[in-house]
Amino acid sequence: LRGSIPSELGLLTELTRLSLSNNGLSGPIPDALGQLTNLEYLYLENNNLSGTIPSVLCNNSWTNGIWIDCNTMEKCACCRCG
Repeated sequence: LRGSIPSELGLLTELTRLSLSNNGLSGPIPDALGQLTNLEYLYLENNNLSGTIPSVLCNNSWTNGIWIDCNTMEKCACCRCG
């Protein structure tokens, strides 16, 4: 996959795990992913994402972990370096 993460993924509210690792994704993580209220894990390692993790993701207790490349994004307390 290449390009940005589609905000429409936020409509898939039954997802419990979302793995977008090892792609050519770039740009910010859309706030719309905060609508994934059943999400337990979000895997985003090995992409070219930039910016910060949206606070809506880090402030939700339902997220067990966000796995990112810690050298390319500003991480938050809920992030795990991949």
